[in-house]
Amino acid sequence: MKKEYSAQELEPLVAALGQVFEQVEVLEPAQADSETSGLCISYERRMDDVCSVIRRRIWVDGAPRVLQLVGVLSSADVAGASARDLSMYRDGLIRDPLTGTYNQVFWADRICGKLDQYSLTGRPAAIALVDIDGYSDIVARYGSADAGQLVCYVANLWKRYYDEGDEKVVCRVSDHGFAVACFGSDEVDLESQLRFMYEKMSRVCISTNGMLRRIPFTLSMACAGLNEPACTDAESLYDTCRRRLDAVRAAGGDAVARA
Repeated sequence: MKKEYSAQELEPLVAALGQVFEQVEVLEPAQADSETSGLCISYERRMDDVCSVIRRRIWVDGAPRVLQLVGVLSSADVAGASARDLSMYRDGLIRDPLTGTYNQVFWADRICGKLDQYSLTGRPAAIALVDIDGYSDIVARYGSADAGQLVCYVANLWKRYYDEGDEKVVCRVSDHGFAVACFGSDEVDLESQLRFMYEKMSRVCISTNGMLRRIPFTLSMACAGLNEPACTDAESLYDTCRRRLDAVRAAGGDAVARA
């Protein structure tokens, strides 16, 4: 498959691919979950199906685009897969392809279930939501490729501190937001840790796309813990933390909030 097309050439290609794949889309680079200069294959859960998602960077009338092909894997495909393929399926379902952190599926399936268990047994646990301030402005100023690199940079900063087995976990839960779960800690301890690390953190990402560029950034953060009266399960814990994060963002961001 070639990489450069005119709009007229692309139309019959999309129609032909539509006979093979369940979904064929030509996306703006910023619309794709991740960008690639070549071919990227991942596995994702969409509703109740396990899908293979193929993305390839192409050019249409001189503009960069991402050709995305989605195919649903049958139960026979999964049953007959090798151990390596099954590992790829599992990682594709629970890992964010851009940052390598866990994704929303992992948060909903694993973390929320564990938070509910901790709530029922009275054990301490806390979460934090971390959001990149002014992300849409960053995309407009620096472009989607540099903005994606910033997302990876921020993810790696938090993975250094909160990526310890099942006790400390980082998940990407939105285009520019992460959730941190800490089991065995309360919201007071977590807030103190976040403040300390944010003060020491380098808040400039050096982009390596083309010419080196400095991308300054700030973060909005909020915490909540299961020992708080309003936080009786994973859902209410997340809602409480989300409201606090919204308040931080409305006040201008670049801060950590607990209450």
